[in-house]
Amino acid sequence: MKKYVVFVFSLMLLSVSAQEQISKAEKKKLKQEKAELEYQKTKDIVESDAYTFVALQAAPLGGGQFFVNTIRNYINVNEGEADLYLPYFGVVRAPNGYSPEAGIKFKGELENYTISFDDEKQEIVVSFEIQRGHERHEFNFNMYKAGAASLVVASSRRNSIAYNGLITELEPPLTN
Repeated sequence: MKKYVVFVFSLMLLSVSAQEQISKAEKKKLKQEKAELEYQKTKDIVESDAYTFVALQAAPLGGGQFFVNTIRNYINVNEGEADLYLPYFGVVRAPNGYSPEAGIKFKGELENYTISFDDEKQEIVVSFEIQRGHERHEFNFNMYKAGAASLVVASSRRNSIAYNGLITELEPPLTN
């Protein structure tokens, strides 16, 4: 009788172990499918050429990180044009004179706008340039699944700064 109980108990443990292995494989597959769907959604947003980036953190060159999610900031890209405002923390090497704006503000056409997709790594790279008076800015995005994005802004008159945030669909303007 004792051997029978041990045998049944062993079969139960093997059954539970096999079910756990199956569920781990299923979980891994579901996780991969979810990641693929999230990447595809981000890819669709970027391909639409109408999206918004909102920074959550800023990291100036040689400095710490700042949470900027409570500060109004955005980059709205729409068919090769942008309306943007990003707060700037860092060193300005050659100021343009007095300006009441401490950030990077621009509205107009983007130059050298490029998009590349790496579907294997599930990464999207977007880059463009803007000219603002005597200052030139280069924007380089790395975008990932679920709309996560990192941005590095290089300038001809300021130290570089990096931002981490989210990409979402561009909301249509409100009309009366």
